[in-house]
Amino acid sequence: MFLSWSPPHNPYHQLPARWAEVYDPAHLTLSANTADTEQHRLDLAGYYAHISALDENLGRLLDGLEERGLAENTIVVFTSDHGDMLGAHGVYRKQLPWDESTSVPLLVRCPEGLPQGQICTTPFSTEDTAPTLLSWLRIEPPETMQGRDLTAVIKGHEAAPTSSVLMSIAPFSETRGSAWRAVRTASHTFARDKSGPWLLYDNLADPDQFVNLVDDPAVATIRADLETELQGWLEQIDDPFEGAEYYLKQYGYEVEAGQSAPYTYDPVTELQITSARRRDEL
Repeated sequence: MFLSWSPPHNPYHQLPARWAEVYDPAHLTLSANTADTEQHRLDLAGYYAHISALDENLGRLLDGLEERGLAENTIVVFTSDHGDMLGAHGVYRKQLPWDESTSVPLLVRCPEGLPQGQICTTPFSTEDTAPTLLSWLRIEPPETMQGRDLTAVIKGHEAAPTSSVLMSIAPFSETRGSAWRAVRTASHTFARDKSGPWLLYDNLADPDQFVNLVDDPAVATIRADLETELQGWLEQIDDPFEGAEYYLKQYGYEVEAGQSAPYTYDPVTELQITSARRRDEL
C-alpha cells in the first residue's frame, strides 16, 4: 500500500479546526538563518500542526496493523520527497541545495533484520528506497532501476557511501533559476550550476549554512575533493549536466514558458494540480 499525503506542505494553514490553534506562533523558536517575522512564525506554526496531524494519522495506521496481526509481516517506510525552506535564507519551498529543502525524514520499521531504535548515518537518497525494499522482499531489482540496494551497508557488512548526489535538472514552477548539481557529505555541502562552483558549506562548523566558502582559498583542497566527488556521481549516473531543454527532450515532457509544468486549479480547494503529461501519452 502506498499513501501519498500532501501535508506538511503549503498552504500551511489548511487544517482541521482542532489543529489550527495547537501551536502558538509567538512561542516558537525560529532557526538562526530565518528572519523573525510574523509571517514566518505563522507559517511555521501551520507547518508544525500539519506534522502533528500527520503523526496522529500514521499512528492510526500502525495501530491498525497491530490490531489485525499484520505488524510482524509488514515493512513500514515513512519519508518525504522534499523539505521546505520556510523562510530560511529568505526563501520558501524546495528545489534548492540547502538542508531545509533536501534533508527529509526516513523512518523504517522492518520486522526482520533491523534492530529497533537504530540510527543509520548512511547517506540515503530517494532512488535508493525501491532497490533496498525489493532486496528485503527477496525480489531482484530490475537492471534499469536507478538507486542502490543499501541493505549490506545498513547491516554494517559494507562500507557506507561517502555522499549523496543532489540535483535540480529542470527548474520549474516557483523555482525557475539555474539548474544545479550538488553533493552532500557528512561534513559538507558543495553545489555548482552551469556557470561554475556556487555553494560550499562546512555543515559541522556551520550547521545553519550561513558562510559560503566556495571562494575561500583556505578550503581550496576541500572544494577540489568535493568537485571530484560530484563528477564521480555524474559519471556514475550518466548525467552530462546539460541545460534543462536536453532533459525535457530526452524524457518527452511538455512545459510552458519559463520551464513550468502546466497547472490547473481545483475550483473547490484552489490547490495546484500538476497536469504535465508526456508527449507519448497525449
